[in-house]
Amino acid sequence: METMIYVVRHGQTLFNIKHLIQGKGDSPLTEKGIAQAYHLRSVLQKISFDLGVSSTSERARDTMHIILDGRCPYAYYKELKEISFGTLEGDPVSAAFEKSEDEDLWIPKQKDFTAYGGDNFSQAREKAEEKLIEIGRKHPGQTLLVVSHGALLKELFSHLDPNFKERVPNCSVSQLTYSHQHLSLIRPPEVL
Repeated sequence: METMIYVVRHGQTLFNIKHLIQGKGDSPLTEKGIAQAYHLRSVLQKISFDLGVSSTSERARDTMHIILDGRCPYAYYKELKEISFGTLEGDPVSAAFEKSEDEDLWIPKQKDFTAYGGDNFSQAREKAEEKLIEIGRKHPGQTLLVVSHGALLKELFSHLDPNFKERVPNCSVSQLTYSHQHLSLIRPPEVL
């Protein structure tokens, strides 16, 4: 049985507008981030979710709670937290990323921040993917909402679809399916 997974990146945060690296650290949703989540609540209102899942970060939990408004049970998993940038967290984004030709897209200067006490992108992605497969296996044929983070989701989507090169905007919605121990990206991130 195929499980449908709607994946949302958390709403805009204070660090997003200040162009600071968040990683496993946290900063609160801005007024715009809260408004983005309320907008998604109205857009996704007709979907009957069986379970809401988010990372343990406050910005992801708050986004999920606003969207679902108590419509289904919730679960929180640290494996869905943002990739850690170690001691670079709180520094300007330019310390770990460089702008691409598309001014809205920041590309990591490297994909291994273990030298800074952070994560290796591939290992973080593997943990998140394993957790999503486990959740999908436990909820066959159900519809799930998952709220996570930009760098982690970009790494996951690029792994599932090597042609995926886009950014993952705040409060964008993507769709995955889970079937037979396999995740598939069926709809890339879109701001609805």
